[in-house]
Amino acid sequence: GVLFQTSRQAPVGTEVEMIFALAWETPPWVDVADVRCAGRVTRQCLVGESTAIAATIDRYMFLSAS
Repeated sequence: GVLFQTSRQAPVGTEVEMIFALAWETPPWVDVADVRCAGRVTRQCLVGESTAIAATIDRYMFLSAS
């Protein structure tokens, strides 16, 4: 799963799509691949003026590779 902060709210059960840029662990930070993930919101809570959202990763697909 994943936890991220956003300015939006999403009810539990909402389907979400996320794209992550994977990079090497050492500088220079070079993108190695992009990964598209799909999942659902499992919980949310307010953190100051933003919202922390926890979501599952049910499916993923590599989009590109260097």
